[in-house]
Amino acid sequence: NANYFGHIFLSGNDLNKFDFQNFYICKEVLHLDLSFNKLNALESILRKSAESKVKYLNLKANRIQFIPNDFFVYFFKLNYLDLSSNLVKYLTL
Repeated sequence: NANYFGHIFLSGNDLNKFDFQNFYICKEVLHLDLSFNKLNALESILRKSAESKVKYLNLKANRIQFIPNDFFVYFFKLNYLDLSSNLVKYLTL
């Protein structure tokens, strides 16, 4: 299936944004690794992710400062989320 990418690894690429919209055809992504980049906001990740099936999301070692209130609405199938080594001060659930 051309739309199936079980794992996407973009770790350590100095990305300062990731637009999930570019991956809208990849609705079957289960494992997304964006660790060790320079991401500072999650808004662009949330766009077009409403149909996402991501269960594993690694955002370790970025520059993320806050988590949008609706983050878990978009990533409702998450089983694992790594936000370690970021600048997040608190998380509102």
